[in-house]
Amino acid sequence: MITAKIPLATPDVARHYDELDEFYRDVWGDHVHHGLWDDSHDDHSVEEATLHLLERVTSRLPLKPGHRLADIGCGYGASSRWLANHHNVHVTALTLSERQAAHARLAPPPVLGSVEYLVQDWLENSLLDASLDAAIAIESLAHMTDKRRFFQQLHRTLKPGAHAALAVWTVAPDPNWIEQRLLEKICEEGRLPGMGTLQEYEELAKDCGFHITEATDLSAQVERTWWIIARRVLLGLFTKPRYLRFILSRAFR
Repeated sequence: MITAKIPLATPDVARHYDELDEFYRDVWGDHVHHGLWDDSHDDHSVEEATLHLLERVTSRLPLKPGHRLADIGCGYGASSRWLANHHNVHVTALTLSERQAAHARLAPPPVLGSVEYLVQDWLENSLLDASLDAAIAIESLAHMTDKRRFFQQLHRTLKPGAHAALAVWTVAPDPNWIEQRLLEKICEEGRLPGMGTLQEYEELAKDCGFHITEATDLSAQVERTWWIIARRVLLGLFTKPRYLRFILSRAFR
């Protein structure tokens, strides 16, 4: 497990997303997660690739109309609304960020299904035992301060036999010292208390009562996202004065 070298707690994660709210929306968009490009979708736009990742992750869930689903770390709720519209399900969308939730509530509600936005820590969530038919967590596990408790809460809230689908940031089993230092810095600046290997996450899930049906490394197919993000940030620095003002301001962490 790679961990940040400074103490990070849940309020630090919430503050990070509140302070960087408009920049995340500028640079990452409403879904706030990677795009997926593969052989059959290599010419997709960023928006199409982002939806492709969501479709890939959720295609493993046996969703039926009326099912209750949790979107853990929902960002601006775009994935939650897509799920509600496409599967006629009821989504409980959880985020730590007041600003993310406020932005999500301004979006048009889904035509089918429904979405409820909660500003809650998943590790201390208020959902009832065995109340969910499914759950997703797209790139939010790294923000959890207690990875074991993440899976324990998942097991508690899912009905027996229900499914969860996760897209997680992972580290290689044996990073060299340069990679380790870089990852530690990413954890620190991104308010990621820690990132584990795929094997570590699988073992945690099994320890908490889960059976793994599939685990796939999509690193190569999502890598293009980072070049797009870098380009958008650089463009913003040269064309949007608020980017530079923010970077130079001592009021922000």
